[in-house]
Amino acid sequence: MKTAPITYLIITSVLFFGLNAYVSSHATYANKTSRIDSNYAQLQEKSSQIESEDEGLTVVIGNSFVNASFSSALVGDNFVNFTVAGMPLADAVTIVETLPEDANIDRLLIGIGYNDAIPIISDSSAYQRHQTDNLLKQYWLSIPLVRGQSMITTMIKEDVKCLLAKTKNRRCASETALNQNKRKPKNKAVNSTHHLHKIKKSTEEKYKEFKPYTVEVSETFVDYIARLKTAAAEQNIELFLYTAPIYSELKAQLKTSTIENFRQVMRETDVHYIDLNLVMPDLPHDCFVDASHLGKSKGTPLATEKLKQFIESNTTI
Repeated sequence: MKTAPITYLIITSVLFFGLNAYVSSHATYANKTSRIDSNYAQLQEKSSQIESEDEGLTVVIGNSFVNASFSSALVGDNFVNFTVAGMPLADAVTIVETLPEDANIDRLLIGIGYNDAIPIISDSSAYQRHQTDNLLKQYWLSIPLVRGQSMITTMIKEDVKCLLAKTKNRRCASETALNQNKRKPKNKAVNSTHHLHKIKKSTEEKYKEFKPYTVEVSETFVDYIARLKTAAAEQNIELFLYTAPIYSELKAQLKTSTIENFRQVMRETDVHYIDLNLVMPDLPHDCFVDASHLGKSKGTPLATEKLKQFIESNTTI
């Protein structure tokens, strides 16, 4: 009977260390946390390089839509991209509400997608170690099982899907993508036709992703926009919001009333906002890599220039 507590302790310890090992070695966890850590490190480094009190940073926050629609390298040294693939609006709000006090920031440019109309719930666990000065809290929040709690479900789903794919003698999605990236088009004509087909096919796939989150504009979305405005004002930072361009055929399939209500929230909250789908409504397919992401060679420079003008002119569209 006396050995029972020891047995439970051993089992619990094995599970704890086993799960930590699983989380810390998973590509999803490693990629996301390393990106977050490098973002905070870059923000700190850029802030320390600001010499004039009248000169501050413009921090661009968002997910892969933002990363594909704005390039800091094209506009100047005082712009910093703080982007993480899959960043939900909830995380963006948390980041703004807990910006480092010593960060020299004048402006925030945040990407808000139509599919944020019904925001994904997030506990922002991956960011929390950077949002406290308490060393014990930092240690606790750095433990993979604690830091990666919001990603565990995603990781398990990915591994199960990959396992099933292997069982059926198919490569995992990451392996397939890697092999596809190695292929080179035979000629431009074939490549252009193939790319158009790819964009149209991705339109169907992206619509399935967007649809559940664009049936209406939720009160949570309204609250998040208000919180962004409040947090920026409290820190004396100018706030700019924007929606990146999506392929016209994808936008045409989304619920029109939701998009109009989405824009109405921006107007009623009285924030600087621009919808690039109104400014550049008919971008050709070769400006995109898929129906919801601009391509770096053609699409990104166009959107970056428009956003730079938007920030400088304070024009709301």
